Amino acid sequence: MLAGGRFAPRVLLLLPTLGFLAVIVAVLFGWGARPARYAEVHGGPTDTATGLAVRLFVAESVAEVVSPLQRLRVIVTWDGPSSQTSVEATTDEEGWVELHLPRPLGANGVALTVREAESGETLAHGIARLTSDRWARGGRRRDGRLSGADAGSWGIVAHVREGVLSYPFVGHVEAHVRGVVPGEELELEVEGAELMSARSWRVADGPAIVALRPRQHAVSLRWTVRSNGVSAGGANSVSSGVPLVPGAGAVEARADGWLVKWPHVRSHVWYAVVSEGARLAGGRLALGARADGTSDALLPSSKIEIEPAGRPRWLVVSSTADARSAATVGFPLDGQLGTFDAWDARWLDGRPLAMERERARSSRLRLWIYSYVAVVTAATLLLVGLEVRRASRDLRERMARAGVIEGGAARISGGVALVSLCVVVAFSACLL
Repeated sequence: MLAGGRFAPRVLLLLPTLGFLAVIVAVLFGWGARPARYAEVHGGPTDTATGLAVRLFVAESVAEVVSPLQRLRVIVTWDGPSSQTSVEATTDEEGWVELHLPRPLGANGVALTVREAESGETLAHGIARLTSDRWARGGRRRDGRLSGADAGSWGIVAHVREGVLSYPFVGHVEAHVRGVVPGEELELEVEGAELMSARSWRVADGPAIVALRPRQHAVSLRWTVRSNGVSAGGANSVSSGVPLVPGAGAVEARADGWLVKWPHVRSHVWYAVVSEGARLAGGRLALGARADGTSDALLPSSKIEIEPAGRPRWLVVSSTADARSAATVGFPLDGQLGTFDAWDARWLDGRPLAMERERARSSRLRLWIYSYVAVVTAATLLLVGLEVRRASRDLRERMARAGVIEGGAARISGGVALVSLCVVVAFSACLL
């Protein structure tokens, strides 16, 4: 019999021990929250007919603390109706990676899956949708025109060739004068910047190209019309503010590409070539320190994609991979006026799915532990009852042989209840 002999006491010792050990193992190796790994997919319009350039962020989250996953190999799959394309890449030390997804044969939508290469775990999955119109409306724009340069009868029509100025890099203002006699002269006064070109020029000579190096984060110009070197009075002077973005970089055209400059020393910046209808090439650009405290790097022409439709392009430069920085600027590359600061849209976010998956795992583990401990508790109570009954029977037999009157049944029953209560309390305390 299970409760007979010396076997029952051993089982009574073994069952609680197994229960406690199971709870301890669960607490040490899986009871608490584990890192939930996930991926975010960022990109531009999805209604283009070509492949897509995307930026991927991979991280893990524990108790709302997000940590990027460095040097992690991932596989991004784009499913089409009859085929699929897969691209493998490795994240950098910030958890980001830029990659190009070729379009599968006949694919109209963008159905993407991101998996960890080694484990095969799904980090993000879904269909990405972003129209070109919405992309174009979502980008921040600065037209580069100077404000306030108008005196009624005459004025200045001017714009910053680079779109905006950025401290401390040289920018250029192209100014056209209206309502002024061709023989008159225009003189310029500058506040907040160093003038790197002529201070005055004759109106008959055509538009003025003014070179400025900002010394502050606010720059203004005062234009004065002079005849024979003499000002005609206050009505012949106008002031204008110059658009400037504090903390932004700068882009300078070179024969073999574009020189990307940053106002202080940093290891890298992120860039993306965009048009109003597409997001083209992008990536991370390593910078080199300069003696003046700035940093720069050449972005070769080979890394700048040509817009298939021949539309104007902008080079978006940012200190952050998601381009959400206030200093992000999309500099014009094809002579257009103004900037187009296009932010990548977040196509897919695998974090909610990963968090739900972790919650489901934790719930399953808790249910298993609770069920296991309940079974162990019930088995322990059963064995305690059987062992107490056997001991009580033996005691009554011995007392009968010795001629002793029986009177301990109530005390024995109370002992059973006390032992059972102790077992339940012990297991409950362990679970709590």
